[in-house]
Amino acid sequence: MSGALVVQGVQFGIPSGEKDFGPYNIPMSSVDESLSIVAQAGDNIVGVPAGSNGCVIVPPAGGTETLLLKILANDAGVPLSGTQPTVWSWPAAAGPSTFIINSSIALSNTEPIEVVFF
Repeated sequence: MSGALVVQGVQFGIPSGEKDFGPYNIPMSSVDESLSIVAQAGDNIVGVPAGSNGCVIVPPAGGTETLLLKILANDAGVPLSGTQPTVWSWPAAAGPSTFIINSSIALSNTEPIEVVFF
């Protein structure tokens, strides 16, 4: 392990008052790879580096596109936030070799999707 991605927070304004969660420590590998994806409209295949434990998917700053995370081209996909990062972790020995980010529109080089592997 080469560190940990720590997720922790507090939720306010809920009927019970507030709720703390975490910290959750997600193990990080020694993989040092990130991608800037200038997505085309439709499916964009992302290669996953061997030995990685997960990734953070950061949508473009504009946030006008609809993004889906897919494993297979023919699956319906899981919606991703167009404005907030998504953390996805997997067991290093059983992680995907590729995944798909489906974008509703083509993106420009000035607003790529960032994928940071850990």
